[in-house]
Amino acid sequence: MINAIFYNNNNFYYSFRVEGHSDYNIAGKDIVCAAVSSAVEMTINAIKNVIGEKINLEIDDIRAIVCFELINKDNEVASLFIKSLCNHLVNISEVYPDNIKIKFFEKE
Repeated sequence: MINAIFYNNNNFYYSFRVEGHSDYNIAGKDIVCAAVSSAVEMTINAIKNVIGEKINLEIDDIRAIVCFELINKDNEVASLFIKSLCNHLVNISEVYPDNIKIKFFEKE
């Protein structure tokens, strides 16, 4: 199962963690894993390379873990990208509830 955790403060999204494998199908044919991986990668690239925001990023390919956090927690555009990723993963989880789980944490 893929577990995604999103951190926000008053609906301002500033961090996320995505880990695990969906186990929907074998590697190379797993559409859930491919959809999640692509969405996460696009979000990171958009925030880092398009809007030029500094980030903390840890990727563990062996255990399939991505930890992402904005350094500047005041960037509204970056927050919207993370919120969009969150909405996208929620949509996927509604179709594949046995393969992806979303959690939310609000911090001050």
